[in-house]
Amino acid sequence: MRPGTNEAGTEKRNRAGRAGNDRRHSDGHRHQALGVHVRIASCYNLLMQEARVRVGSRWKLTLPQFDVLAELTRADHRGFTFVELSRLLLVTSGNLTGIVDRLEARQFIRREPDARDRRVVRVTLTKKEGAR
Repeated sequence: MRPGTNEAGTEKRNRAGRAGNDRRHSDGHRHQALGVHVRIASCYNLLMQEARVRVGSRWKLTLPQFDVLAELTRADHRGFTFVELSRLLLVTSGNLTGIVDRLEARQFIRREPDARDRRVVRVTLTKKEGAR
C-alpha cells in the first residue's frame, strides 16, 4: 500500500467507478427503450392511418363513427346511454354528441328516451344498420 492511501479509499473509488458504468449502462437501456417506444408509436400511427382510409372508403364513416357502431352492435336491444357509450369509447359525452348527430342524420342510429327514466337518452341501432 502506498503511503497516504488506505483500503477504504480504494474501495470508495471502485464503487464510484462502478456507479458511473451502471449509469452509462442504464442510460443506454433508456435510450434503447425510448427508440422501441417511438417505433411502436410510428407503427400504431401507420395502422390508424390505414384504418381511417379503409373505413372511410368502404363505409364512408370516420373512425369514431365506426367505433360507435361497433360498440352498439355489442349492446342488447336497449342500446347504451350516452354515459355508457362515452365510457366504452373513452370520450366525453360532449364529443359523442356530434358523432351521434351525424350517424342519426344518416339513419344508422336513433336516440330514444329510457323506458324507466325519461331524463336518460339511449342510443340504439336502427333497422337499417342492425340488418348489416
